[in-house]
Amino acid sequence: MIHDGGEGETATREIVPTAAPQLPCPAPGAPPPRGLTDAGLAAAELWLEERLYAKAQPRLRHPRVRLWFIFMLLRHAGLRLVEIFRLRGDSLDFGRGLLRVPGSGEGTTREVPLSPSVARKLGTVWAGWEGRELPLPFLCDASRVRRNLAQCARACGLGPELFTARELRRHRGLELVAAGLPPALVDMFLGREAAEKKSLVRFDADAAKALLRERIQGHARSSARNHFRGRVTRVRPMGLLADVAFATASGLEVRARITSRSLRSLGLAPGVIVSGAVKALWIEVHPAANAGTAAEELNRLPGIVDALRREDGFAEILISLDGGLLACAVRPACEVDWLREPGQKVGIVFSPAAVILTVG
Repeated sequence: MIHDGGEGETATREIVPTAAPQLPCPAPGAPPPRGLTDAGLAAAELWLEERLYAKAQPRLRHPRVRLWFIFMLLRHAGLRLVEIFRLRGDSLDFGRGLLRVPGSGEGTTREVPLSPSVARKLGTVWAGWEGRELPLPFLCDASRVRRNLAQCARACGLGPELFTARELRRHRGLELVAAGLPPALVDMFLGREAAEKKSLVRFDADAAKALLRERIQGHARSSARNHFRGRVTRVRPMGLLADVAFATASGLEVRARITSRSLRSLGLAPGVIVSGAVKALWIEVHPAANAGTAAEELNRLPGIVDALRREDGFAEILISLDGGLLACAVRPACEVDWLREPGQKVGIVFSPAAVILTVG
């Protein structure tokens, strides 16, 4: 049975927090930032994801997962809250990264594409959530969603009056416009008035859908194939260099080695949210039994081979990690000739010096 309970809920050379790290809060009396920002949204997403993976009583687990789904669909799919409440399990195709959103009338269903990383994360959580058996898994009292979004905003130092379903949807539309999508495609994505009625040129709906999917699912912002986001847990200055450790919401620890100048310019300290990028060529893959024998200073993360492709003397290996993360390694084929098929347990290994850190 699913219980649907609510929630209201001294410096040294190595800087380690004495308690669980919290999101940095603005100074007392300082006004919250005006409007939603990428940094604020990243903080909110991580805060909700940390609660998602935190141990909780069953009566709290279900509403936490549901709220995380609702936020992710507001944030990345730009859905209206009422549309999320109407979604059924068969409306969600995380494998293809598509949501089939039912409209208010006959034949008004539209397809909303998701980026591969978001679709994978949603699919991973969905597969282990008992709420997926419900006819309407996300249906709840709208006031509860508003209260929990306000709680998240306060925890992240955001203005609760701006952190609403309407503003999250609006921000997603602005993101797509900033990314260069034509207004007609943004209207189609958000389910506004039929784009073909507003266009002065002949509108091919099928071509527009294909273009929308390609623009959202097919473009990467960086050549780095591996991205980790988490909260800094410790900082260890070492003269010209510094070691920075951060933990993802699912508990994976990643270490980065940067210069002391970068440490100061980024303002890194326990609790700060960072993203780490690693090129696929910098990641090694070892059998699970041998991954732990690597040098102590290296990052070592366990995973399972998701896909394997060999071509022109190289192998591309996709590895599933905890928390719905997908790692990619590109190695000489002869180096990984022991790999046979998907499902094999492996460990990925990479140097802290290979991690490029950004804040947020």
